[in-house]
Amino acid sequence: IIDAKISVQTGYMESKWVAERLFDAAAEKLGMPANVIRVGLISGGMNGAWDVSHWLPAIVQSGTFLGCLPTGPGLAAWIPAHIAAAAIIDIQGTPRHTLHLIHPRPVEWSTIMGQIANILQVSLVPYVEWFARLDHASRHADDDKKSKRQKERRAALKLIEFYKLGLKNDARNAESMGLMPSVVADEALKASKTLQDEQLLPLIGQEDVRRWIDYWREVDFL
Repeated sequence: IIDAKISVQTGYMESKWVAERLFDAAAEKLGMPANVIRVGLISGGMNGAWDVSHWLPAIVQSGTFLGCLPTGPGLAAWIPAHIAAAAIIDIQGTPRHTLHLIHPRPVEWSTIMGQIANILQVSLVPYVEWFARLDHASRHADDDKKSKRQKERRAALKLIEFYKLGLKNDARNAESMGLMPSVVADEALKASKTLQDEQLLPLIGQEDVRRWIDYWREVDFL
């Protein structure tokens, strides 16, 4: 993707586009073979560790103060950290210049959110309703000192602008409720034996969800 217009949604996406162009320029100038691997959403690894500053853990934490989590159509192609690392080793040096690295067998967003909601004992609501509750909580977070202190701990309140993407994008034609682009990852799948092995990389399921939540509770995020 050379057209800069494709990346104009968030500063994060724009910075990745710039980094790719710098990488391309350096490789061309030095005459070196190079690969650009565009990694999708990396989920918690074998011990469930998942950075609590990330937008997905923030959504999960929102269930504890909004009483609900967002659901709707669409897929989630999240890939565990240790699998992503192994796949990158497989892929490096492939003749294909640009590859997308995601879980080759995505699951329904609603399935994962349903499992999380069951553990947290909160309800599932349409994304639009969840965002409305989050926006309301954000607007009233500065009403008093107690609310301000709570806002510092409630990660999703700091990511309002990012979550607005889910209102603009069609979740059926994107990934993760419209918060991530839908990509074709056939080339990475061909190049990586790790991605091809369904025993090494099963579908995201209840065990994964439980590990994530156990970790977030361990670090006092939930």
